[in-house]
Amino acid sequence: MRPGEVWQELRGSDDVRRGVRVHVAVLVLGLAVLGLAAAFVQVKGISGDNLSREPQVVLDGKLWVGALSNLGPLVWMAGATFAAIGWMTTSDRQEQRMFGVATVLGAALLIDDFFLFHDWVGYHSKLLERGIVVGYLVGMVGLLVLFWRTMGSLSSAGILVTLGLLALSVALDELFNSLDQLFEDGAKFLGICTWTTIWVLRARPWALRASGDAGGTQTLDVVADPYLSPEHVRGSG
Repeated sequence: MRPGEVWQELRGSDDVRRGVRVHVAVLVLGLAVLGLAAAFVQVKGISGDNLSREPQVVLDGKLWVGALSNLGPLVWMAGATFAAIGWMTTSDRQEQRMFGVATVLGAALLIDDFFLFHDWVGYHSKLLERGIVVGYLVGMVGLLVLFWRTMGSLSSAGILVTLGLLALSVALDELFNSLDQLFEDGAKFLGICTWTTIWVLRARPWALRASGDAGGTQTLDVVADPYLSPEHVRGSG
């Protein structure tokens, strides 16, 4: 495509103009984040390396240091992303509410795990740290209580397994801290994987249906998926 044709498309297409506005908004947001980082560096009187460079580089550490810990936020991110996809594509109101709560909870856990928020709080107040951790577990219990009819047995079982593994991780941290850290973090990692798998499978049929609708077809009346009944998938088709 020639430069002139690109310019004509940019000027003539509403979809393209909306896309350009989104790109500009994201760049503005990115600049705002960089501005906050620069302000933080000035206030603290520290080098920008402390924010912008990788811990392995700053601390002259090994490549594999913290590898399992780094995987956790990536898996949390996948779970939050698929829950958001489900929220955007489902045609069922109750499913949408459930996906919305899962997205917010998953995003909170992602941010906490990525920035080690509750660990940082723990340096100042162990009681507050425990309160935050319990709050996350209560949030998952609340999700299960509010939407257990919508979830069905398989999703509900997945939430229970997630709760069990995360609770085991907390118990190992509090009561058996002399054990190798891999036990505590391993239980937590398995819990994160279980949580994410729920939302990947749960969002799949809705995403497939939305993809089919966008392509002008309505062939996905029933999707062979263990999480949704045929009535759910037919939705408003």
